[in-house]
Amino acid sequence: MKKLSTLFFVLFLSLAPIQSVSAAAFYATISGPTQITAGQQFTVTVGVANVTNMLGLSASFSYDSSKLTLVSSTGLNDFSLTLGTKLVVDRLTGKSGTFGVASIVFKAKTSFSLSTTAYVRIINAQYSNGTTDVDDLNTRQLTIKMVSDNSYLKTLTVSQGSLSFTKTTTDYVVIVENNISSIVLGATADYSKSTISGLGTKTLAIYSNIFNIVVTAENGSKRTYSINVQRKDSNGLASPPSTNNYLREIKFTGYEDFNGAFVKETLDYVLNVGNLVTTVEMIATPDDSKSIVEITQAPLVVGQNVFKIKVTAENGDIKTYTITINRSSDVPTVDEDEIIEALKTVTTPSIGLNMPSSWEISTEILSALKTSGKTLIVVMKLADQTLYEWLIDGSKLIDTTPIKVKITFGSEDQDKIDALTNYASGLVLNFEENLSLPENTILRINVTPTYQDGDKINLYYYDSKTNKMSLSEKDLLVSGGKVEIPLTHTSAYFLSQTQMKIPGILDYIFVLVSIIESFIIVLLLLRLGRSRKLKRALPEN
Repeated sequence: MKKLSTLFFVLFLSLAPIQSVSAAAFYATISGPTQITAGQQFTVTVGVANVTNMLGLSASFSYDSSKLTLVSSTGLNDFSLTLGTKLVVDRLTGKSGTFGVASIVFKAKTSFSLSTTAYVRIINAQYSNGTTDVDDLNTRQLTIKMVSDNSYLKTLTVSQGSLSFTKTTTDYVVIVENNISSIVLGATADYSKSTISGLGTKTLAIYSNIFNIVVTAENGSKRTYSINVQRKDSNGLASPPSTNNYLREIKFTGYEDFNGAFVKETLDYVLNVGNLVTTVEMIATPDDSKSIVEITQAPLVVGQNVFKIKVTAENGDIKTYTITINRSSDVPTVDEDEIIEALKTVTTPSIGLNMPSSWEISTEILSALKTSGKTLIVVMKLADQTLYEWLIDGSKLIDTTPIKVKITFGSEDQDKIDALTNYASGLVLNFEENLSLPENTILRINVTPTYQDGDKINLYYYDSKTNKMSLSEKDLLVSGGKVEIPLTHTSAYFLSQTQMKIPGILDYIFVLVSIIESFIIVLLLLRLGRSRKLKRALPEN
């Protein structure tokens, strides 16, 4: 019986109409800025207060469309939003308390003029918890006023000195004489509803006096104008003499690594330059434009060169920077287009030349080399490894016929050379032909890893016309992975440790001497035989 009564009660509640009642505790809310400026975009939030298990809300919605543009809208706290002349929100589960249900973004139209207002409102808000509708019959309205954000001054005046005013410029300097002990600051606002503070009579101390004038716009934004009134001292100076005797920078043209390392508090610096550098362009910029900079500088000698940069501050204080420039004594190496000028300035006995693209030392280069008397080291590299170097002594040059400096390893006569050397291990050097070379010409060739330091190598000359080999140099010593070969002309050569039985010039001389000796012996024997015959033919006494 009890179960039937309960079931009947639940059925009654489900069929009974939902009653609409007023509840003073519940009310709708609308919030947002009360002041905006021209063109401003802003957000209005619609919310509820003191609700219990709210599932949905509806209210009449309107705004001043002549002054406002509705940009976007969205539901809050998991409420979905439908917005037109009605604002309707709902969610699947109830929510209690005080919270926002909708966010609506507006933008002020150009027709929204200063000092006028616009509205956003909701009327007859009603929320439902699924069993009961609760009403707020009041009009909830947000009133928005268009205000100015103009925080500019229209005028700014001083009673002493001179000031050229522009409203967008906020910092000024005014200089007055020593006998001026006060100054009156005056100003008017660019917009009548802005307020200004910081005006009036100001007492002046000697030198700098900074006064700030603050303009507050109608919307509360601020702009500060600053006036530095500099009262001269008895010597007529508007500010105390500067003590700044620092340099802002030291620069050397072409030496960016040094330039980037400068620190004004560091007084000592070192710059290393190549042997060919005789002068450097130095730029020293003072940290204070009132300072005086003096530089002692001279042409660079090989070794250490010390230069002083003296910086004198406005008050007379002196600071000295020291630059030590080390001009290298190492042999420089340059490219073909630089070598002629380099030969005029190089102080080392020799100078390096990267292999010319033509594989030839031109008459012009040799003429400059002859004049200089230096030794030219022509360097052939591959992947940063030196393959060989030509050493040409300029002091021994007689003519300046171009010298061909290309070497290939191997020969088209390789088979013939192998046969002549009985396939001995070695290096075949094939030169472009030079009929004669300057005295003291040396080829320095890298023989690693074929040979090691301390090895002794023989150089054999190969004559392709006669297909013969002869010993040219014996026991050349490998040192530093290289061997030096004196050359008087160029052709094909064979480098090897093998002692080959190839007749040299001494061998030919020995053979010739042997032949001559044999011939003399034969002559003597013939003469001796003839003498004996004569003796037998003479009559006896």
